[in-house]
Amino acid sequence: MLTLLAGVLVPLALSAACPPVAAAATEAMATAQPPAAPLIAAALQRRLPAGGERIRIDGGSFSIEPLRAFYAARQFQPLWVDEYGPNDRARDLKAIIRDAETSLRLPSPLPAPPENGRSAAPGDPEKLADLELAHAGALLTLARTLRSGAVSPASVDPEYALTPPPFDATATLISAADAATLRAHLARLEPQDPTYRGLERALAEARRLAANVTSWPRLPDGPALRPGESRETVPAIRKMLSVWGDYHGPASASKLYDDALVQAVRRFQARHGLEPDGVIGSQTRAALNVAPADRVRQIVVNRERWRWMPRDLGDPHVLVNMAGFELQVIDTRRPPETMRVVVGQPFRRTPVFSDEITYLEFNPTWTVPKTIFAEDLLPKIRRNPAMLEAQGITVLARGTDGAYAVNPNSVDWNAVGGSGSPYRLRQEPGPKNPLGRVKFMFPNDFSVYLHDTPKRELFARSQRAFSSGCIRVEKPLELAENLLEATPGWDRARIDAVIERGKTRTVTLAQPVPIHLVYLTAWLGTDGELQFREDLYGRDNKLLQIIFKNGA
Repeated sequence: MLTLLAGVLVPLALSAACPPVAAAATEAMATAQPPAAPLIAAALQRRLPAGGERIRIDGGSFSIEPLRAFYAARQFQPLWVDEYGPNDRARDLKAIIRDAETSLRLPSPLPAPPENGRSAAPGDPEKLADLELAHAGALLTLARTLRSGAVSPASVDPEYALTPPPFDATATLISAADAATLRAHLARLEPQDPTYRGLERALAEARRLAANVTSWPRLPDGPALRPGESRETVPAIRKMLSVWGDYHGPASASKLYDDALVQAVRRFQARHGLEPDGVIGSQTRAALNVAPADRVRQIVVNRERWRWMPRDLGDPHVLVNMAGFELQVIDTRRPPETMRVVVGQPFRRTPVFSDEITYLEFNPTWTVPKTIFAEDLLPKIRRNPAMLEAQGITVLARGTDGAYAVNPNSVDWNAVGGSGSPYRLRQEPGPKNPLGRVKFMFPNDFSVYLHDTPKRELFARSQRAFSSGCIRVEKPLELAENLLEATPGWDRARIDAVIERGKTRTVTLAQPVPIHLVYLTAWLGTDGELQFREDLYGRDNKLLQIIFKNGA
């Protein structure tokens, strides 16, 4: 059951190094515990040798140091077993894991105790020591999952530049030993913010719906179904929407797509980020075909993502959900300010990370990124160099005294490589500048930022993945006014005056505002409605496979 892995680095299932245990806490813990059979303590001490590196417990790999620190402070007295087998605390842990295992998919499940819970006679101290560590390992696996997630973000997607909240194994064991109620203690490890709590409620609702469904119909491909038409699939659609709570009318075998059902479809479409036109085309049909059991998995995946988030999001903070094409300014002093956004195309995906908005730039210039230069503009320039002047784009060459402007007609564009070397392009402020009137800067390794756009028509689309990775905002001046609220001397009138002058102006925020770029394809709306979105970037699939590798 237990394998010591001295000197071998095994993929981390739980905690790495932990800070030293406070002397007062360990002394109090040692005196508070009743003495255990000396043979069990001796067996535990052998399994956790000083200087050992890792130990394998029921398939999970653990650092010995935090386990040894915890048990040494107790003189290696067990927490979960006595000489007869698992104690009441162990049975509480077993019940907690049993309740959670469906959604958590624990990689190191707790071994089943004896059927009657206790042996009739004193047990083997070696086996009891193994059982003690198995319970400790199960607690740590569960606690780390709640605290930091079951998997590492970077192992799922390199575009997830998040560092999950740190996990302290020794402190977790100490707290579990001291906790009056183990379940309440573990619940405090989870995020406490409204988004996470909404995901928990969404999961409970989806599970309730899935429990009442024995089979789920599948709508076949075919022409769009429009209001007033009749189709064989209408009774099935009516039942589907009744399960989801979008249709509240009576059960009917009618094949007519009537007004009551049209209104239900529109509600369903709105909850799925689709155009609420009441027409059941390919996208609406695909969303209807997703069974409640699959939506349960989708919510579990998104709940896992939220466990990677910082516990303190900031007040205020900006939250951009790429899959929902939405930005919110969250401030406890007022209702959220919400606006639509345009995000990266599937082949130029917007990454996931947290940062701080530190400054704004009004009337910004735009230096064309190398990728856009090579893939988008260079072919057009080769066909028509005059388009550069028409778009207000300056061609800059590198010189000994810095960059200098050159005549685009003097450049042999066919000889210019994809990187644009030795040239770069800069578009001056103006109505044709793709950054619009203002950009919001949070310097990062991805060169991603928020900005205005002259292409206002794109915000009317239900699917808004059109950018090259940066995020275009629907209400840039309202966002600027909000973010500059704590910066003295800046109000909407001054913002408008600066923009009117047409000169580039940088303004540093007096108080940087945290920003979180997230990817949620499922959540609970502020109105209590379940919200689902298409997996725009295909980021759900790999995480689904990892979490549910053992099946549903």
